[in-house]
Amino acid sequence: MFLGNEDFPDRQGFRFGGAGCNHTIEPEGFLVLSRGEPCAHSFELSVAGRVDLLDAKNRPTSSLAWAEASIPDGSSLSRFPDGNTDGVSVGPPTPGLPNSRGASPTPGIPRAAESIESITVAISEVSPRPDDGVSDWIELYNYGDADVDLQGLVLTDSKNAPEFLPEQLVFGAGECAAWSRVVPARGFLLLVQGAPCSFMFGLGKHDEVHLQWDAQRDVDSIAYGKQSDLPTLGRGDGTYGRRPEEMRGRNTLGRFVVMSQPTPGTPNRA
Repeated sequence: MFLGNEDFPDRQGFRFGGAGCNHTIEPEGFLVLSRGEPCAHSFELSVAGRVDLLDAKNRPTSSLAWAEASIPDGSSLSRFPDGNTDGVSVGPPTPGLPNSRGASPTPGIPRAAESIESITVAISEVSPRPDDGVSDWIELYNYGDADVDLQGLVLTDSKNAPEFLPEQLVFGAGECAAWSRVVPARGFLLLVQGAPCSFMFGLGKHDEVHLQWDAQRDVDSIAYGKQSDLPTLGRGDGTYGRRPEEMRGRNTLGRFVVMSQPTPGTPNRA
């Protein structure tokens, strides 16, 4: 078998079974490979990339991808539980031992807010553009009278996903510790898909967005298309947004409607 990446030129990676090397893995056991050690790989893992496990015919049997700045310092990207193929999570490194997700969805990144009730930030406007050839964007609005630091919270499009996926935005993670975190009082935070220190997931015609305190609790969310009463948007149809006069408190945020005129980073106009 071969450990590497399908994008490596001429399959430059690491092939198991070299002379004098024992790569046998016992049932429910582990094999740890440390770069540069005998009988291990020599290539370096980049800050954003993918690693593949290929069979003898160079067919992928397993792969794992990650985005730049998606893994906090002191953590690792792993399958949880061991053998899971549906997703990945971030947790403390456990070489040669069963994987762990840690105590929160963002290990090593303490939440700046004292409680979920103190988060006066809501999703204000969402612009899905799957057919327009432009980037999706999500606008957050702070309806409170004090600035809110979102450090430790997660922006995702998968409510029931594992605790962490590389394309999610973890506020305050890695090199983005000082970016895209604070929403000023009565102000906005505009996040554009694929921009530095922003979310990487794409918004489909029928999708959802969640601002999460943890894997079980949403600070706010929106669902549109087939799973809601919000219609699917066509090319140039506008955005989903809330009327600003209705966003007065956590339990009085108002409902989402179709906004004919997008207003990224400024008050919505229904």
